[in-house]
Amino acid sequence: MKSDREKLKDTLIFINLEIDELRVMLNCIVKLMTFFSERMERDIYELGILTPKEGREIK
Repeated sequence: MKSDREKLKDTLIFINLEIDELRVMLNCIVKLMTFFSERMERDIYELGILTPKEGREIK
């Protein structure tokens, strides 16, 4: 039978793993949002709907 300390340690390890998993998912979401934002911005400028602000480079 596990002691309270061992149970707490196991719980904290589980929580830490869940947090790491969430961090990876959030990182992927941010990368996707950045990619699509840059792509939409480029498409808008290529279609001539808007022009880039002076000094701003289009990726």
